[in-house]
Amino acid sequence: MYSSRTVTVAIARPLQRVYEFLAEPRNLPRWASGPLVNYHQVSAHEWQADGPVRIQFTPVNRFGVIDFSITPSSMLSQMTPARVYANGEGAEVAITLFQREAITNEQFASDCAWMEADLQVLKTYLESLEP
Repeated sequence: MYSSRTVTVAIARPLQRVYEFLAEPRNLPRWASGPLVNYHQVSAHEWQADGPVRIQFTPVNRFGVIDFSITPSSMLSQMTPARVYANGEGAEVAITLFQREAITNEQFASDCAWMEADLQVLKTYLESLEP
């Protein structure tokens, strides 16, 4: 079993609005940093990023599931569970990160901090839009 950490952020926008935004892969560059900003769709739920990276997104569903899987050619596929659920009149976004064997404690802490920063960008972006 891997160590894990779930990073969350509360967003003062309706659940459905937050889910619809996150369920659209084209919105990823608006809030997520890193190397996955230049990518194109190759099938219904699969996208190809620059280089050998493929991203698979969970199909739109009524459960708030927005899981994604990133598959670099040199590694096993890394599934990342992600959920959007109600938090009062707003929404909560939760993304779980796993510390795989090759990841040091320092790198895992850095990855978690990176995700926290990206979720803060998401919160700021969505809360800046008209309610």
